[in-house]
Amino acid sequence: MPPYQYKARDESGKLMTGVLDASSKDKAIQTLREKGLYPVSIKSAESEGSTKKIFGFRKIKPEELIMFTRQLATLSKAGLPILTTLDILFQQIDTSHFKKVVGRVREDIIGGNSLSQAMSKHPAFFSSIYVNFIYAGEQGGVLDQVLERLGNLLTHELEDRKAIQSALMYPKMLIIAMIGALVIVMSFVVPKFAQIFKSINMELPLPTRIMLGANSIFQSYWPFLLGGAIIICILAIVMVRTSKGRILWDQYTLKIPIVGPLLTKSMISRFCFVFGATVESGLPILETMEMATLTLDNTYIARELDRAKREVRDGKAIGATLSKISIFPSLVINMISVGERSGNLSRMLDELVSHYDLEIKYAISGMAKAMEQILTLVMAVFVLGLALGVFLPMWNMLNMGR
Repeated sequence: MPPYQYKARDESGKLMTGVLDASSKDKAIQTLREKGLYPVSIKSAESEGSTKKIFGFRKIKPEELIMFTRQLATLSKAGLPILTTLDILFQQIDTSHFKKVVGRVREDIIGGNSLSQAMSKHPAFFSSIYVNFIYAGEQGGVLDQVLERLGNLLTHELEDRKAIQSALMYPKMLIIAMIGALVIVMSFVVPKFAQIFKSINMELPLPTRIMLGANSIFQSYWPFLLGGAIIICILAIVMVRTSKGRILWDQYTLKIPIVGPLLTKSMISRFCFVFGATVESGLPILETMEMATLTLDNTYIARELDRAKREVRDGKAIGATLSKISIFPSLVINMISVGERSGNLSRMLDELVSHYDLEIKYAISGMAKAMEQILTLVMAVFVLGLALGVFLPMWNMLNMGR
């Protein structure tokens, strides 16, 4: 969901700033009001965030944030005051810009802000999800437990990201090799054979005609083909940045073969993880659902969960409302329903997380194998077509010479 920068005042009139994720500006306003804040100004922070994502500008490495979170959890569990904890961590941080941020967080706490309020002023380092976790821990009086869970969540996501990158390494190399081979063949190999075939007064086989036609289009129109591809990419990015376009794209990605099931399982795991962590912290159920919804980077599912949250507010059971959302299978619905009736919702959600962690590992492995097989087949067809296009005319020439 797109991020929004906000300025709002609490009931005492104190001005607060921060960043939150919401499916729309109206939804951001509603979220602030539910937290007892009165919005002063709200503007989209997506352009800045998107630029950082596109060009890879990162303020802090994931490993460094995980280490900071785990150390913060350990010192909080030891019973140290938050200012003392931040003093100790400030001395241990090596990255200069992150060290400055921790120093500013400490200064804001001295000035009267809570830890979550102070962190919300630095969205480039602490995401809205991170801040909301801290807020849940403060409200429930279980900051050390929430920090421990937050460290586990960050570690979990980093491991999944690395597993996907590792699984896609070979397919990426294969795609690059295919594109490089295609460019070299079309630029240097096929033109030489084209000159030879044009000087021969004979009917060329179909594979050869297709090869020569593709080469002619590539040689004559490659600037237009490249420009068209760039324009399509730009239009797609612009469309995805609109609210309706983003919803359509997020809905479509869930239906992509091989990739869609992996995304679905990943979102279920994350939703259950955050939902379970916040339920255990003692927050009201509507707030826990809101926080779990914010963790999903899919506006289509977030919109469906917003509807479910309204039904829960009206008194309906969580399991019954989630059953209307297509991504949640019967296993999830049944376990959540059992957890509601038995009073062990948090434990059931933890069980679901463990189950889907295994499912994600199997899905990543299956996706990598499927992509390898598909790309190998595509490369085989390409090589076969090139071989037929080149050698069939030669074979016909030899037969004519006989």
